[in-house]
Amino acid sequence: LLLQLCDSMGMGLILITHDLAVVSQVTDRMAVMYAGKIIEEGGTLEIIENPKHPYTEGLIAALPERASTKEKLNQIPGNMPGLGKIPEGCSFHPRCTKMMNICLTNEPELKEYKKLHRKISCHLYNEKEQQCRKPRY
Repeated sequence: LLLQLCDSMGMGLILITHDLAVVSQVTDRMAVMYAGKIIEEGGTLEIIENPKHPYTEGLIAALPERASTKEKLNQIPGNMPGLGKIPEGCSFHPRCTKMMNICLTNEPELKEYKKLHRKISCHLYNEKEQQCRKPRY
């Protein structure tokens, strides 16, 4: 119904949801947020089929349709921080399986990566520091 209304009235739709199945069926573009900030933005199908940010990867891997019937669903380690207790650096670093030293102190910018056809806020795509550390959780 919403899509029909948008089409007939020439309007756009902003959908805020945790339901990635709905997002994949209704939107052309999406923005994934963590701790109140956009961490990945681009074409919906491109992001769902090939997520780049570690948080987005975890969300997509946790979808029930991605697991076999005998397999446990993926779970992102740790817990979301309270908005008054967001850590320094990358807000996702305490839960990230790809954390690097730079993530502890420097907040990544949301940058456009034309080759990837999207914007990403992650040090993995910067050329600075590439020494991985084990995540703390």
